[in-house]
Order: sequence, then structure tokens, then C-alpha cells
Amino acid sequence: MKRLTTILTLFLAIGTYAIAQSSDWSRSHGRGYLGIYSEQISKEKAKILGFDNLYGSYVTRVIKNSAAETAGIQPFDYIYAINDDETSFTKELTSLLENYAPNDKVTIRFMRNGKKESLEMALGKQSKESVIAGEKAFLGVSPYGDDSDEELGVKVYIVDNSTAEAMEMQDGDVITSINGHKIVDWGDITTAINMLKVGEKIAVDYQRNEKPMHSEMPLKSYEESKKRQVTVTRYTPDSWAYLGIYSNTISESKAKQLKFDNPHGSYITRVLPNSAAEKAGLEPFDYVYGIDDYRTDESENLTKILKRFQPDDKATLYFIRNGQKKTMPIIFGKRSESETSIVTTECDSPLLGVRQNGSYSEGKGISVEIVQKSTAAEMGMQDGDMITKINDHLIIDWDDISASIDNMTVGETVTVEFLRNGQAQTASKAIKSYCDTHTEDGVDFIRIEEEEDNSPPIRDVSAANAIVDFKDLTEAEMDELNGRFNIQMSKANNLNVSNLSIIPDAKTGKYQLQFNLPQEGETSVNVYNAAGRLIYNYDLGTFKGDFNDQIDISQNGVGSYYLEVRQGNKALAKKILLQTR
Repeated sequence: MKRLTTILTLFLAIGTYAIAQSSDWSRSHGRGYLGIYSEQISKEKAKILGFDNLYGSYVTRVIKNSAAETAGIQPFDYIYAINDDETSFTKELTSLLENYAPNDKVTIRFMRNGKKESLEMALGKQSKESVIAGEKAFLGVSPYGDDSDEELGVKVYIVDNSTAEAMEMQDGDVITSINGHKIVDWGDITTAINMLKVGEKIAVDYQRNEKPMHSEMPLKSYEESKKRQVTVTRYTPDSWAYLGIYSNTISESKAKQLKFDNPHGSYITRVLPNSAAEKAGLEPFDYVYGIDDYRTDESENLTKILKRFQPDDKATLYFIRNGQKKTMPIIFGKRSESETSIVTTECDSPLLGVRQNGSYSEGKGISVEIVQKSTAAEMGMQDGDMITKINDHLIIDWDDISASIDNMTVGETVTVEFLRNGQAQTASKAIKSYCDTHTEDGVDFIRIEEEEDNSPPIRDVSAANAIVDFKDLTEAEMDELNGRFNIQMSKANNLNVSNLSIIPDAKTGKYQLQFNLPQEGETSVNVYNAAGRLIYNYDLGTFKGDFNDQIDISQNGVGSYYLEVRQGNKALAKKILLQTR
């Protein structure tokens, strides 16, 4: 997108002493608050919409019970002046509002439906926005290609069982307006839908093969649109195209810090050996947001998009690397062809040696405690240091630390940038393993000790002589896992899972993980080793029924592993005890 998104829930900096309202400002001890979300749009989009002032703010949402709502400001209004002071290259709306305090009366000048209008209003005080629960209105379209704000209209795909499908819209239609609001880019579609409630009428103007068309009907909810979506009832490993990555979704806040205009993509944390992703050249910290004409959005994540493709299909990936948008050709593989489990022992697992020190603030680094005898300790790092980068990768949350270290090998040089008392520092060192960091005089950072697991910390085992058993996780063990490794396993343990088993297969040297889920939902399966490292991950998308897949844990050694099956807001967590005869 060619825009700088700005949240104008406008508490603003104190004005200069020359402002006439300075006495009011001192009296109120507050800051002027309008109560809108808005964005600065590109010059191209401003010209398409007929705005002669190119530096205004395009309203995308009006906050409930705010001064803006009381005055009658609406989404798609384009605010370009307060009183007679207009926005310019050096003065955005935010800057103009810095001169005013709560209760100051102002004239807001804006464009609405191509006409110049104005409203008299009193600015308010900042207050916490309340979130109203309820069903979400859903049109049912996804981007057909790259979003552009250089011409009117957005080309779309149609989601099955959605409002758009019921309107008889088709893939490739170009939406030009919704309820009379011109649609230039994907943000306009989002703004238009957010204005509506389930059951309200939506009127869509669109073009098909350059022929103007129009359709109207009540909006369905997201939940209703998904009721008849095809659900997988039996897992078959090679039924879908396989990319071969471990990845995370990210928050809108993190996406904004990384300057990703699409917050619904997948942030790669690991590329699996012999996978399509490895062969194509994807890397950890790449951010995948599209395949061919499909783009991730609120209703279409990467897993769902991949289900549109089959093994051996050729496609183009859309991703961001080091802040730059890129494309890459890829030939999808089969899951059975790739290494789906990460094989590591504690002696070849790299360990920086830091623990999270309380809560963290996104964008300011991660405050850490230092483990004795670790790489971090030998670097001279201290408790309370704030890690900001590892090997040039920006550290915004704990997942970034894990991804940075997990993709290294023992003995490689790790470079850490951190803040100490606000001063930037850098340190480098060859990274040690978990074994090398094992302490005899303090808490064993490596393994969570269990009375029932008296096996040596590292002992080879093969599927031919393995004994495998499931155990319930105690609350103390769960707290230890989550606190020490920050893997955030759910303690709810409220997911109905039947026929759970893990069976050694001497022929393949691997283990068959099996279970049945009688209910459907967005499902993922994770396995962690005793060092808290993710060694197996599978995002099944919408799933119910029988699951059966191979996991390679023998080479990770005798000991404890941790299985988590998540489905929606429910989860099952179990300890896997792997021993030898």
C-alpha cells in the first residue's frame, strides 16, 4: 500500500505557548481528542477521489461515543482542515490538533461524496475504546492480485457460501463501490464492511469484463458463511501442496512495526530440510502473504490458500524479506518427501542462555535474565539487558529470539545487540549447546526433572527398542514449560480427543501419531522436546476426524516430549515419555 496508516485516537502533544487556548489547556490538564481511525492516502488515490488537498486524513472508522461520532463524522470523510488551518506537506491532521485541548470548539472541514462540507464540534477527552462483541459482517471476497491505488476498483475472488456468492458475483469481478462509497483499494472494502452489521443491506457496484453490474442483499455473518465450508474429515499427508515451513501469525502491532501492510501473512521461523520452501530459497524471517493471485486476509490464511494447490503445482510466492516485497517461483512438494520433524539432541541444540525477565513492550526489545555458564553470560550480558537484534534480525517478541537461535548450529557466531541502561551495546560469541550450559551447582536449565523419568539425560533410542507412553502434565510442569521456554502451551486441557496413541515403526524408524477429533475447527499439532524446542508442527486448517502422521523423535534421545493439540480456543496437552527396553 502507498499509505502511512495513522491511528487518530487523538491524544496529542501539548501545543506551544503562543496558542491562544493555552490557559484552557492548563486548566483542563488534558489533550484534544477527536475519536477516529484514519490514514493518509497516496497522491494517486487523492486525485482519483477528486481531493485538491493531497495531505488530509481519510477516516476509516469512528470510535463509539467519541466527539467525532457525536458531531456526525463518518467513515470515508476526508478531513483537510481545522478552522481555517489546512493540512499540508509539513502539517498533518495530528499536527493541527496539537493546538487544541478538550472542550475547545472547532470547525472541521472535510470532503464527503465529492462535496466540501464542515461541522462545528467540541473536541473530547481521550477514553478507552470499548469493544462490542457480536457476529462480524462478512461480504466474502479476497484480493485477486496485488492491491493498487492507482485506479478505481478492486479485483476479487469470491469465498464459498458467502454474501458475495449469494449475489452471484464471480472470481475476477472488479468492485467499484459499496453502498455508494468509491472503492480504490482493499482498505476501502474493509472500511465499508466495518460500517455494517449482520443483516444490514449491502449494495455492491462492480464490473465483469468491463460491463457495469449491481447487486444488493443483507449481509451474512462470518460464522454463517463458514458453516458449509468443506471440512477435512480424514487426514491424508499428500493430499495438499506442501510448502515445508514452521511459521507464526503476527499481531497487527508487530506487522506495523515491521512495515507489513498485510497483517494476515505467515512469519517463517524454520524452513524444513528437503522441502519445497528450502529448494525455492525461502528463509527464516521471510513473511509470506500470497500465492499467485491469492492473498492472505481475515478469512484466508496461508494454510487455506495452500489447499487450493496440489503437489507438483507451479506457483509464485509473494513475500517480504528485509522490508522489501519480493516474488519467488516454487514447485510444491509432498509432505512425505520432506523432513517434517526437526531432529536435535541437547548436545547439538544451540542455546543463547536467556530467560524472559517479566513482561515486554513491543518495539523496545526483550528484557532478559542471564543463565549461568551460557553463551550470553560469556558475552558479558547482564540481567535486565534489553535484546533488540540477533544476527541483524529485529527482536520484537520472544518468538523472534527463539527463531534466531533455533536456526543456528552449535559453534556458529551469534551477534546480539542490546540496551543496558538505555545505552546500545553489541556482543558476539560462538554459541554453546544445551549440554555445554548444563549447570551442576544450580537449576538444570536443560531438563524438567520428573520422578517417573529416571533415564539418563541423553541416551540414543531406536524405534525398534523404544517404549512410548503418555502422561498427564501437572500444573507445575506446565508452569515450568511456559515460564522457562515461553512456549505458551494451553493449561485448559479441555479438547475432546479420542484414540490417542504413538506407535514405534521399526521399518521407518519413526513414530505414528494418531488421534481422532469428533468436532471440527482450526487445528494445529505441536511437539516440543525437553529443551522447549519445537520439533514438530502441523497446521491442519479446518479439521475433524482421524489424524495419522509420522514423527521422528528417536534421534532426539530418551526423555520427555510435550504434545499439544489445539482446536480453536480448546487444547489438549500431554507428556510423551520415550524410553528404551
